[in-house]
Amino acid sequence: MVFDDFIMDGLVATKAASIGYNHFMTSAPPRRVRIGRTEIILIAAIVVALLGVLLVRLAAAPRNPAPVADSPTALNGGLQTTRRATWTPVDRTKTPARLTQTVLAEQSHTPTPSATPNPDTATAQALITSQATTHATTTAGAQATGGPSRTPGKTATATWFIRYFPTRTPQVVKTRTPTLGGQALTRTPTRTITRTPSITPTPTVTRTVTATRTGTVTHTPTITATATETSTFTPTPAARIAFSADENGDGRLDLLLMQPDGANVQVVVQESGGDALMCDWSPDRGTLVFELPVGANKRLFVVPAAGGSPQLVNNQPAGVNTQASWSPGGSWLAIRNEDGGQADLYLLQVGGGSQLHRLTDDAADQSEPDWSPDGNTLIFVSGGDIYTLDVSWLPGAPPDPLPVPVLWSASAEQEASPHFSPAGSQVLFARWDMTQWDVVLSPYPAWAPASLTSDPSNDFAPAWSPDGSQIVFLSDRGGSVEVFTMQADGGGQAAVANGSSSEQRPNWSP
Repeated sequence: MVFDDFIMDGLVATKAASIGYNHFMTSAPPRRVRIGRTEIILIAAIVVALLGVLLVRLAAAPRNPAPVADSPTALNGGLQTTRRATWTPVDRTKTPARLTQTVLAEQSHTPTPSATPNPDTATAQALITSQATTHATTTAGAQATGGPSRTPGKTATATWFIRYFPTRTPQVVKTRTPTLGGQALTRTPTRTITRTPSITPTPTVTRTVTATRTGTVTHTPTITATATETSTFTPTPAARIAFSADENGDGRLDLLLMQPDGANVQVVVQESGGDALMCDWSPDRGTLVFELPVGANKRLFVVPAAGGSPQLVNNQPAGVNTQASWSPGGSWLAIRNEDGGQADLYLLQVGGGSQLHRLTDDAADQSEPDWSPDGNTLIFVSGGDIYTLDVSWLPGAPPDPLPVPVLWSASAEQEASPHFSPAGSQVLFARWDMTQWDVVLSPYPAWAPASLTSDPSNDFAPAWSPDGSQIVFLSDRGGSVEVFTMQADGGGQAAVANGSSSEQRPNWSP
């Protein structure tokens, strides 16, 4: 009976749970059910408790030794056993779903066959159909019938099957679309790429070497670990002024050198046979050309600027050769030759050559030639005027006929000592205005002379410094002829004190 009560209680609880669940599902709106850890633990505890109660009641219930047949109807020791199963419909759309199988078995004695239906069997069928009839209701139905008097024994067994059918319910995640002014806002990710150029600096090294060399410098570079090469370099001396003067007071002119400020006067040539008159520097500043009397004539000589024995220039024309001017290339000398009462210009090859070319041939007196910086033009004085002559045909033979000199100056005054500037854009010369000599400067090739000196004394024989910034000239302002210097614009005129007298032909080194 205890077991029967347990079964009946389970059926009632099941029915109530089914009614409540159906009411919940029909009354409440559908919603998504989520079972967490707490609910799972609670369900497990309830199942364990129910299993415990079942085990206790099974242990306390009386044992029924009567056999039960496996078939629907069987006879075994005068007992009839009937087994029926009722399947409770399951709504598989619910989660979780449950399938319940209830089996109710009836056992009774059958002493004699009877045509009257067994009320106990009908009662059992009614119990199976309703799924909620209790043991008391079944007993009362049996007593109300008119069947033979017996003590029925009923055993109800129930087998519970709990099956869970997973329902694949799509998970709906609510999303919210932001709006602005009734318009949906869509966020579009933007990828910004900033390209930064790579700069590889390249170092630039500028080497500037400034060297001041005096005297002889010996440089010995190391070529190998065991061999050395020695080269001797002779530097070009600083700019100096060469001139002629009576240095020892014997009444004869000597060839001298000095610094532009008059210091370090050096005697280069000192001859007792006559005056050594300065003519010109070689382009490398290493040699001086000068004129010296030889018998009844004058000849041209060269001498090292550092001092030494003078050497006669070869292949000179007959007569008096003076006023030599060195070409920029160093291969030619333009000279004045006077022979038979006529003075003309010649070109004399030096440095290993022997050519001699006559440039002019007329009755006028040509003198004081000077080269243009490019070596293509000679400028000279003829009859007190300044002329130019084309010599661009050098170093070949002169054309036939010879080029005709071109008058450059256009004045009534007398000019002398013309010199091209180092740049070739100006010409410096001396001019006699019937009262005195002055130093004059004019652009070239235009003629626009302007006096640089205006002292009442005589200023003459001008020459350029190597860079064209200064001018050296002669003046008798102090009562005797002395060397003076001034700026190229005529300023800063001053005498150069050198302790000499009767100074002539000052010439600045290239």
